[in-house]
Amino acid sequence: MGAFYHFACSEQGYNHIKINKVGQDASGELFWNDVTIIAVADGHGSDNYIRTDRGSKFAVHAALDAIQAFIVDARGCGIAFMDNADDCLAQISKNILAKWHTLVEDDVQAHPFHPDEMTKVSEKYKVRYASGRYNAKAYGTTLIAICKTDTFWFGIHIGDGKCVEIMPNGEIYEPIPWDKQCEQNITTSICDSDAIEEFRFACSTELPAAIFIGSDGIDDSYASSEELHELYRSILLIFSEYGESVGRDEVKNYLPKISRKGSGDDVSIAGLINSELTAEQLNSIRLRGEIIKAKSKRNQAQREHQSALERKSYIENILTKNRLEYQQLSEKMERAENDLSAAEKTLYQANAEWAQLNEKIKNFSGEQTSTDFQTTDAFTQSNTVSSPASASSGCDVPHSSIPENAALPQTPGTSSLHSDISIPDVPLNCNGYNS
Repeated sequence: MGAFYHFACSEQGYNHIKINKVGQDASGELFWNDVTIIAVADGHGSDNYIRTDRGSKFAVHAALDAIQAFIVDARGCGIAFMDNADDCLAQISKNILAKWHTLVEDDVQAHPFHPDEMTKVSEKYKVRYASGRYNAKAYGTTLIAICKTDTFWFGIHIGDGKCVEIMPNGEIYEPIPWDKQCEQNITTSICDSDAIEEFRFACSTELPAAIFIGSDGIDDSYASSEELHELYRSILLIFSEYGESVGRDEVKNYLPKISRKGSGDDVSIAGLINSELTAEQLNSIRLRGEIIKAKSKRNQAQREHQSALERKSYIENILTKNRLEYQQLSEKMERAENDLSAAEKTLYQANAEWAQLNEKIKNFSGEQTSTDFQTTDAFTQSNTVSSPASASSGCDVPHSSIPENAALPQTPGTSSLHSDISIPDVPLNCNGYNS
């Protein structure tokens, strides 16, 4: 099935470097004769998993060791792997778990938990670790491992991260089923009490152009599966064009950039790339990538176009509503201005007529004082009740002017503002009272 390039690389995350936190990813590779094994493990970020960085290294070591031992034994016993794939994969998983737990317990025996390690651990986990029955929790990690031979390949996976398969025609798949329990910061782990039930598998006799495995620090750095797949397609093409040495260097140098611009988490990638792909196959892979890029670009353009249409429709609706409101308000404003103009005219006329009334009242009071109620100094000095000048009036009346706020009679059918003032002729007695 051809020779394969292989690599495994891990880099400390950008955010971990900033806070001086140890890298928790691990990766490894092993090859002999026609067999190549690659593995990636991602330790857990919670402070309760105080030795997760060791746990990820132990997981990679356990996977490489257990898979190699099984392949050697199976071949020695004449076991046809693909004829018994389910049983073989289940047994390999058990062997990996057993090996990992052995490594963990050996580490605890050699390096017992120290109080300095427990400063950030919750009280619940402090009690657990003190009991000695939950040592594995301190070493919790995920694991992905791929094994290729000349006749088949298989993958074993527990936890998050992804396995990506690129076919010679350029099509890309994720062959290992996704674990629905892995959501956000929650993941299944090799340290789980039921871990053996949580392993997922893939196997095939059709070897792809390349197989890649990556920790979730890689997955979370890309917005979509298409972008993630494009990363792996690019790595394949670099290895195919420039060879294994250049390919390894390119991946190692690029991983820190992925973390810095992406998740900030530790990042790990391991891969197997067919070194004998034909020019036609490589062109097909390139073309498939270009098609996917063009499709993605078109989809993005469609989304932007739809978004623009929705914004335009929204603004048009607001504009239509505002136009209607503007028209209604304009009509109201016109009526208000007309009402104001009429009110101003009415007020002007009222003020003018009021001034005329006041003037007439003042004039009327002045005429009465100068004719009927004139007095002399002699009269004033002598306090005489009657005089020849006043005889015709029949009595002597103290002078009084009409209050400005006195009620005025109105002529029927006419407004008092537009009629002459008419004061009724009221008989008066000699004492100044009404008869």
